[in-house]
Amino acid sequence: MDYDRIINFTYNWFSLSKLAWFLIFFWLAIPLLFLVPWAIEKQYFDGSVYWIVYIFYIIIYFGIMLGFATLTSACLGHRKLKHQISTSTRFLDTIILAVLELWYIFVWNIHKSHRFTQLLVLLGTPLLYFYYLFNPTVLILASFVIFAILYLLFVIHNSVRLFFTVTIFYNKDISKKEAIRDAWELTKGRFILTFFGIALVVGVVFVMFAVMAIILGAIAHIILLPHFTPLVAYELARAVAIIFALGPAIISYYFGIIEVYNQLDKERVSNSRIKRILTKRILSPKRKVTKKVKKKKVVRKRAVKKKKVKKKVIKKKGKKKK
Repeated sequence: MDYDRIINFTYNWFSLSKLAWFLIFFWLAIPLLFLVPWAIEKQYFDGSVYWIVYIFYIIIYFGIMLGFATLTSACLGHRKLKHQISTSTRFLDTIILAVLELWYIFVWNIHKSHRFTQLLVLLGTPLLYFYYLFNPTVLILASFVIFAILYLLFVIHNSVRLFFTVTIFYNKDISKKEAIRDAWELTKGRFILTFFGIALVVGVVFVMFAVMAIILGAIAHIILLPHFTPLVAYELARAVAIIFALGPAIISYYFGIIEVYNQLDKERVSNSRIKRILTKRILSPKRKVTKKVKKKKVVRKRAVKKKKVKKKVIKKKGKKKK
């Protein structure tokens, strides 16, 4: 996997003016997503308009999810990959697909041989926890820790294996179940490469987010300090810095993840081509031999014909001389 290329594509979006719409939408929607629950908790709204507030909040929430789906399609298009347009029906299918993905991650393992073990660990972990509350012994605590670690390993493994489900769903015109299976096959034998690729993108994005948040927070604190108390100015500056740095960080994350997916998909295609070529060479060696034998026979026949023609020409010349 080309890690330098992943880092390059993580920052490549900065030259794209088309993604300004997402930044503006994100900077407007995210504050409302956090401020509305805070205002409801503080009871700033009248009781008669609560239903309007809840409807407004649900619209904002689904609008942000639609923005993420559209961003996935836009990143695929920028990478010159096939992409499906985010319509209303595909957006609803994306929500259902996300629920199915969580089901296969946390409950129902796609690998049949691991399915029973995951279900056993899933059911055993809470039972051991409740049993430990009534009978706190070292043996039960050790069993609970082992079960919890095993279940966590299952979740991490399934999450990485199914990480590109939504990306595949927007890259290819396939059903939801086919997208889940294709994501599982994409990372088959490439778990470590996929894990380190995703970890690299997250690390690079976190560094970028931290630097931008520190710079924006310092600027905002200097601007707000004359108008507010130091504590209020610090809190407001931190909130503004996080919101404004989070938008570019999300876009960088999506571009980096799309590049990881592109490299994995290209590697899978090249490996399948190599396998096809090798299988053809292994399964059809006799055909090549017969072709060579046929070519040798044709060459021999031509050589015999040429010899006969030369003999006839020599005989004719001898008769003319006589």
